[in-house]
Order: sequence, then structure tokens, then C-alpha cells
Amino acid sequence: MTDLIWIITSSVLILAVIAIRQIFGKKLSAGLRYALWAIVLVRLLIPGTVFSSPVSVHGAAESTEIVQNFEAVRGVDAIAYTEAGSIEGVTRHAVSPAQPEIPPAPSHGTAPTSPTAPAAPAVVTSTLVEQATPQRFTRMQTALKLRDILNYCWLIGMGLFTLFFVFTNVRFYLRLRSRRKRLDIESPVPVYSVEKLESSCFFLRSIYVSAPTAAQADRLRCVMEHELAHRRHGDQIFALLRSAALILHWYNPLVWLAALLSRRDSELFADAGAIARLGEAERENYGMTLIELSALRPINAPILSAATTMANGKRELKNRITHIAKKRRMSFAIAAAVLLAVAAAVFFTFAGCKSPEGPGADVPDVKVTDAPTEEPTEQPTKDPFPYDEHDCAALRSFFETADENGVRNGEKLFAQYDPDDPGSWFTSFDGDEERYWGNESGKLYWSSETGRLTRLELVYGNETSERAALSGRLELTGMPELEKVYLGKLVLDDIVISAVPQLSSLQFNQTTTRSETVVSLDILDELYIESAQHCRLVYSGGPISGKPFDFTIDLSTEGGGTVGIYSHGKALEKEQNHAEGSSDKVVVMCGAYEGMYFDNLYDANGAPADAEATPHYCLNPGEGEGLEGEFIYKAVFLPAAPGNTENVRIIPKESELFTEEEIAEAIEVVLADFRKDWWGCTLTEIGYAGDDAVRAYQPYSPWTNGERMMMLISSFEVAERGADQSFEPGTWRDWNWILIQQEDGSWVHVDHGY
Repeated sequence: MTDLIWIITSSVLILAVIAIRQIFGKKLSAGLRYALWAIVLVRLLIPGTVFSSPVSVHGAAESTEIVQNFEAVRGVDAIAYTEAGSIEGVTRHAVSPAQPEIPPAPSHGTAPTSPTAPAAPAVVTSTLVEQATPQRFTRMQTALKLRDILNYCWLIGMGLFTLFFVFTNVRFYLRLRSRRKRLDIESPVPVYSVEKLESSCFFLRSIYVSAPTAAQADRLRCVMEHELAHRRHGDQIFALLRSAALILHWYNPLVWLAALLSRRDSELFADAGAIARLGEAERENYGMTLIELSALRPINAPILSAATTMANGKRELKNRITHIAKKRRMSFAIAAAVLLAVAAAVFFTFAGCKSPEGPGADVPDVKVTDAPTEEPTEQPTKDPFPYDEHDCAALRSFFETADENGVRNGEKLFAQYDPDDPGSWFTSFDGDEERYWGNESGKLYWSSETGRLTRLELVYGNETSERAALSGRLELTGMPELEKVYLGKLVLDDIVISAVPQLSSLQFNQTTTRSETVVSLDILDELYIESAQHCRLVYSGGPISGKPFDFTIDLSTEGGGTVGIYSHGKALEKEQNHAEGSSDKVVVMCGAYEGMYFDNLYDANGAPADAEATPHYCLNPGEGEGLEGEFIYKAVFLPAAPGNTENVRIIPKESELFTEEEIAEAIEVVLADFRKDWWGCTLTEIGYAGDDAVRAYQPYSPWTNGERMMMLISSFEVAERGADQSFEPGTWRDWNWILIQQEDGSWVHVDHGY
């Protein structure tokens, strides 16, 4: 299934309908609420577009390269890269062989004539992309291969779900047929009583009710009106079309969600139709009937069932009873707003992309030949002018490194990555332009005079995104004009930086290396580096004012943690403008992974260093004799003990809001979380914080949306070793825990703190 535009437009329409239902909620009438899904069904069953518009989801999707690639290769058998730099599609059309001519009877001494040979298949070529790079050709080849794989998977999935649909409904019909008994009652359709039927239903133009329902006249009347409402609404046909849409789009979870919501809305509409026929006086009796039927046994009818059921389980019962309990009238303003929103959604999802050059502007140039084209030859790499060749080659080597899945670093970092165009090396951001680390922009700056790299900023994602997992070594060597390196939210194998005389700022923000970070430079103004295994800093920038500055800090890890080196303030300025007594330093830092703790630093001889204070080295020429020599340390991290709750004291507290059992259950939830996540800590006491505390916090809580909230209060000890490093060792009192009660009555820990 490679029609990405169909997938995208239908998904956007589903999200729009869900948003409309969520925004207008109970203000929508049941009929209009259900009718919204008919529009979605049309979009799911009919591909293509209805009209053209300069603004549409189709146009936005078609502007992305991945959609362009899949759309371009649809219908072609192969693609070729020409010497002119264009990509051509190759389609082979079989030509019927010419009818052989019947040779005349040979005369004496003459050989018979051979029949005409069959014609060779014609080859149609069309230009798909003009002036394309070899990398674009490679990506289109990948799209061509994925097209076939995805189409096979789609067909297999459709076959399996079709078999499941047939099996489910045939089995259900045979079960009904073997147990049914015709009821002699007045009805436009046959009505049968079925033993051990979980829920009454309308199936194959007949109504089936359970034996207990058939024995009670009031209940039977309500059930009949409900199922006849389904019949009037054409829900059986809708169920078949909904199943067809699910079979077509089985891979899309939004389609399954839409099918589930549409089935729920069909039940609400049937409830409204039944009550309209029964009369307002029967509204309460109808609701009680629905409650009784749902209480008999939870029903989970397959979503691919062609039957309609009156009871769909206890989870949906609350919503249906809420709609039944009160008659609602939709105002004209609400109806107009909904219709306007629906019209906008339909316009943007059913419209196609309007070509600015008129009809036929995007039709590729088609050529027909008598033989297939040859496979493309490798094209030479483009000259990166006006960018410096050395600096470009160093960065391109890193950007072209691929992970185990074949995804290159450049593709992870840049929206429109082209290895031969440094102008495309601009970080692809997710969401808002304002970054978690400030208004840093992820890009590369080049000197307009020399073409050399002057500033490298690689920033991935935003505050909430995961770090980018990159592969290979980033090596920045011999770049004479590079002044700043800033890396944000990255994980790399190695980083090596040397022979960069103008570099004044090197910063890793949530960035680390899996293996090693080696920096061999002159003195910097700003420094912050980190590694998961080995961090080595070599400074050879002195002397300054007669003070030696020639030293190495070699720091490695053992166990689970990271090591790093940073400068405290702008300690390393070359100008001598420091005030006497300044505390400018280079500091060694050690951070334990979760579930670990920092044990100690050990020197090259294996002797423990001072674990009470992080080692630091003064670089201020006004203090001491400067710094020289080699400082070798190993940071050792050991597993921490799990959270301890063995001797915790439960603080008793009475409550008008919660029962003793509920408080005890909430405390058990916190104890389980503490043992799992609060490694190195000992919980000493915990209890209910009190009704007054809950009432005071409730208006400001971001966690409640109608659910019940409970607050617990506790004290715990943080060990000198093994505690979460965000806590200082000692006793922490009046620590709050916030829990929310779920629909099933269970408690969930959602927040904690002061």
C-alpha cells in the first residue's frame, strides 16, 4: 500500500472528526455525531481527489520528498539515472506477437519461408525528476523496492482480514440458526429468540433476542425499537462498508479507532431513535433496560462483525446512559459551527493539488523505445564549491556514516540532506523554533571569503524529544577558522578535536560519546565535554604571563556512568584581565546512571582520590604556578541498592473523602514505586496527607480531569552512597505523593515533590 496521499488525507480527516467530537462533545445531536463518520467512510473507500485547490492536505503531503518519491515510482518497473542528471521511469508493455504468415506451398527446389517472429515488448520511459542528485536516485530506488514489499504486505493483510470477517460472521450466523426460535409478534422483519445469546442484535435482516428478553414484554419492546432504529438508519449496510474500510486500511490504527468510535455513535443514534418511537415517558424505562442487559455479561463484539448489538459492554454504558437520561437539543449556532468545521475538513482533505502552470504541466515527458534502458552508471560527486574541500570532506565522512539499519547520520540530522550540498546541512527541528537550550540554531556557518567552516552547531529535536543516536566518529582536525562547536541532544561513538587554533567554545548539551572524547587544543574560553567511557583533555597553550599551561586530564569509567570535564566560568581567556583571587577552574565531573552510584576516583596507581569534592584544577595565572603534567583518573560506578521500605511506619489519618481501604491501596502503590525507582533511599514513614491538604491542592492540580485525587505525605533517608544524585544525603521530610484513581478503582502515582 504505497498511496501515501490517500493514507495521509484520510488520517487527517479522521483526526479532524475526532477533534470536532471532542470540542463540541455532548452539544452534538446523536444523528449529526454519527453522520460525521459517513464523510470519513467516503474518504476511506474512494481514493483520489474530487477537485483542485492551491491549499490542501494533498498539496502539503506532495511537497515532501518521501511522498514525491513513492508517487513517482508508482506504475513503473524500474528507474534509470541519465548522464544529464535526470531520473527516468521505465515501464515495459508486452506487445501481442504478430500473427505468423502462412507460407505458400514451396515450389520444387525452394525452401519454405519461416513465420514472422513475435514483436519484442515495448519500453516506455518518462522523466520523473530533472536535475537530481545520485543520492536522490538511491532514495527513489529504495522507494521502488519498498513499494513492492508494502504492496505484498497490504494484499496479504487484506486477505487475512477478509478471511477473518467471513469466518466471524459465518460462525455467528450458524450459531444463531442452530439455536433460534421464531417469535409470533408483529414486526416488519422476522424476530427470533436465541438461547444463551449475550446481546440482542440485528443481523441479516432479522432481529435476534435472548430468551430472558423475549419473556419480558417491556424489555422486548425496548429492544425491538432499538434494533428497528438500526434498521431504519441503515446501520447494517454501514457495518459492511465499515468492515470494507478496515480491510482496505488494516495497517492504519486511526482507521480502527474511527471504526470503534463510529460504532459507539451508531448505538447512541439508535438509542435516540428508539426513545423517539417509544415516547418521552419511556426514557427512564429504556435506560433501565439497557443497564439490565449490560449487567448480564460484558459484550465485546468483534469490530469486523456485520451485526448490531444493543449492549456493548460496561465501559460504554456510562456514556449512553448520560445521553439517555436527558433530552438534548442542539442549538442553531452549534450546528452551524459544526457544519463549517466539517466543510473545512472536507475541503482540505478531498481537494487535490492545483498546478500553478495549468493542466498538464506536471505530465512527464514520455518516450517509447523497443528495448529496455541500461542500468545507470555511478555519477561523479559534485564539487562542493564555494565550500572548502577539506572541511566538507571531514563532515561529509561523518554524515555519510550509517547505522545498522542503513540510515545515515545526515538523514537523521537534516530535513533535506544532500551530501554534495553543504547548504542543505541545516538541522531538522521538531516543533517550535525555540530550543530547550536557548535560541541556538542548528546549522553550519562558512566563511564567505575562504569557504572554511567557522561554526558548527548540531542540535537535534526539542525539549521533549529523545536524543539522536548517531554512528561513527566526528573528527574535527585541521580547521583553522573554526571558532565554536555546539552539540545538542546527540549520542555519538567518538569525537576527536585537534589542530583548531581559533576554537574558543566547545559545548556538549545533553550530548555524550559511547566510546571516547579526545580534545587536544589551545586554551578555550568555554568548555563542556562528556563521555560514557573515556574523556581526554590535552591543553598545550602556555605559558601565559610566565605561568606554564601544558597538561592532560585523562578520565575513564568503570561501571555505569559518565565522565566529563568543564571550565568553571570563562576561566581560560588568554587575555590577562582576571581579578586577583578569581576562582577560575577546570572541573572533573562524574555522573552515575540510574540504579548506580559514584564510588570514587582512582589515580593511575589505583589509589583512591578525594571523593568528598570533585577534583578541580586552577588555571588563573594569578593563583599559583599555573598547571602542567598528566592527571590520570578512573571513575568507578557501582550498583545501588533498591529503594528500602521494610521498616516503614504507616501514619494513621482519618478521612471523609476516602475509605481506609482506598488509602491503604494508594500507599501500596507508592511503596511499589519506591522499591523500584528510588534506589539508595529508605522510606521511613508515609500516610494520608489529610482532607484539607487534598482540598487545598485540588484547584491547582494539573493531573485531575474529574478523577479523584489523593495526596500522601512521607519522610525518607538518602544514603551517602547510592542515592539519586539529585538528592543531598540526609533526611527528607514532608515529601508529597499525588495519586489519581482510575475508572476501575485502582490508583496511579502521577507526581511527587514539595
